[in-house]
Amino acid sequence: VERSRGLGDVYKRQLAAEWREVLARVLAVLDVYVLGTGRIFQHKVKARVTQPLDPLHLPTACNSFAPIIGHQPRTLILGSMPGVASLDAAQYYAHPRNRFWPLVAQILALELPPTYEARLDMLCRHGIALWDVLAQCERPGSLDSSIRAASQEPNAIPTLLAQHTSIQSILCNGRHAYTALQKFFPDLKVAVLALPSTSPANARWSFERLLGEWRAALKPPPA
Repeated sequence: VERSRGLGDVYKRQLAAEWREVLARVLAVLDVYVLGTGRIFQHKVKARVTQPLDPLHLPTACNSFAPIIGHQPRTLILGSMPGVASLDAAQYYAHPRNRFWPLVAQILALELPPTYEARLDMLCRHGIALWDVLAQCERPGSLDSSIRAASQEPNAIPTLLAQHTSIQSILCNGRHAYTALQKFFPDLKVAVLALPSTSPANARWSFERLLGEWRAALKPPPA
């Protein structure tokens, strides 16, 4: 009897330790969602979570913006899906280290407009339309490589082209945008070109290298 009681006590202690670990992990998850620290209440359950959940690695449903398109656009620039900074700001290429806006302004031989609205106006006045290949997807963080393939839903790009027949070419901002476009719409009747991404994640491409590639593709028509 004494031996059985002793084994029962060991089992109870082991079970209690396992439940404390489960509770610690649940609280850590709740803490990530509420405060983002992974540490709240851990002292109360007397257990450590060795690998707290990183909210940046949780899949997030992303929805792209409406297209930016003026009168008689000639070129459509397509990204894949706006990054976290852009989605938060509800602006295309809002990350402060994305090279897109300074790059386009320099190609057009213009000063970089200080406001987002003025930058959109700059594009429209020079026949440049802006959109993304994907309308919806799931993606943890901002990297194109993290987009979950099964979650991708494309924008109605053929419809846009049919409504704006002045568009002569599509420039894809990055290889992932080009790959997604070819996956969903392999038979578009306009020229499609893949350009190196202006994202800060594409750090191996300097601004000068990007400028050379983008200028050749986006050069304004002769006056």
